[in-house]
Amino acid sequence: MTYENYKNGMLRVFVVLSIPLVLVTYFEYDLSFTNKFFYSIEILFQTLVVFGFIYLFSLLIVKPFIR
Repeated sequence: MTYENYKNGMLRVFVVLSIPLVLVTYFEYDLSFTNKFFYSIEILFQTLVVFGFIYLFSLLIVKPFIR
């Protein structure tokens, strides 16, 4: 496994994990469509920020071990 393959694979994992979280929050609350839409966008942004930091941190940890 190369470092580039690891980067691409982990990015796909984090994107795939973030989309169901948005769908769950979209259907969980009984709000109007507009409020649901903006609330889902807010949750998506927060999720992507958190997963982005985890992604970058994992790349820093793995880089010395994978060439």
